[in-house]
Amino acid sequence: MKFKISILIFFILCSSIPFLVSADDSYIEVFCGSAVKPAIEEIAAKFKEDTGIAVNLHIGSSGVMLSELKLAKRGDIYIPGSNDFLLKAERDGVVEKGNFKVITYLIPSIVVPSLNPQKVESLKDLARPGIKVLIGNPESVCLGVYALEILKENGIYEKVKPNIITYAESCEKVASIVAMGNVDAAIGWSVFEKWNHEKIKSIPLKQADIKRLAFVPAALTTFTEKKNSALRFINFLSIDHSLNILRKMGYSPTLEDVKAIAPYANIGGEYKVGDY
Repeated sequence: MKFKISILIFFILCSSIPFLVSADDSYIEVFCGSAVKPAIEEIAAKFKEDTGIAVNLHIGSSGVMLSELKLAKRGDIYIPGSNDFLLKAERDGVVEKGNFKVITYLIPSIVVPSLNPQKVESLKDLARPGIKVLIGNPESVCLGVYALEILKENGIYEKVKPNIITYAESCEKVASIVAMGNVDAAIGWSVFEKWNHEKIKSIPLKQADIKRLAFVPAALTTFTEKKNSALRFINFLSIDHSLNILRKMGYSPTLEDVKAIAPYANIGGEYKVGDY
């Protein structure tokens, strides 16, 4: 009798193993910079619909997401807003060196409240007395790194610096503050106008003023225990449906797209923030 009970328990345990494995792979965790928030949310929903695998998104500034990954030592994919933070993640051992896929590219621009009450039209306008300027925090926000680089490399930072009234903690926050009209202008991403076209206007920078363009990479973390599911999502990010979502929301998913807008700009790389 004891032998029969043991056999029964054995088969019950065996039959439960596939269920447990399936449950474990039923979701992945993605730590993502907010520069691609609207698109990644829609793509993640479609991925779940097609595969049954949920994508638990953690969204914030690229620097904060990297810190959370290092602290938690878990998570399957890191998607920072630029190569700057990918390189930091490589040095910290959070992702493998050189093992990533480019999702899309980002174009810096001047963003203003839609009515542009201060008539800001160029970088030099940011230095006018009384103009309230916003940039992202260069320590933790990819957009802040690019803003500082644009201002410094174009020789206008010292003139604009007195007008910078705050440093936002994420790309999403930069867009939100501009939309509320609490500043006159910010260095933002051109996609912000698509995020909220009723309240945000994007003013293109001169081609010569754009020294570097950002690409958004997706990389497996070294903590992942769900490599297959995570790779499926990374590959899903580049299928036609996902590219259409990115284009619909104003992103530039191919190099040809951005090179037409900023032909003299370098792609990727890293900017050393230094003092500011």
